[in-house]
Amino acid sequence: MKPLSLDTPLDVERVWLSGLRQQGPVERLRRLVSITSLCWRAAHDACCQARPKDSDSTRDFWLLQERYGRDLAQQVVDLRRQRGFYDD
Repeated sequence: MKPLSLDTPLDVERVWLSGLRQQGPVERLRRLVSITSLCWRAAHDACCQARPKDSDSTRDFWLLQERYGRDLAQQVVDLRRQRGFYDD
């Protein structure tokens, strides 16, 4: 078996994979959603640090555009503006 990560010993990796396989599909999905949420929050925090002078709507547009494309991002930001999500 080829290791998945160069910095993790193979025996540790085997134990980790075995534990993942023992979990049911619902638990694996829960973990996936949790990790995805963590990544989205980290991207938002990084965007706030990289673009501190941008408005909330501009940062949202930038992040949404990266995830879903320009057209859908604009639709979401416009809808959020209509619903009063932004002060700008």
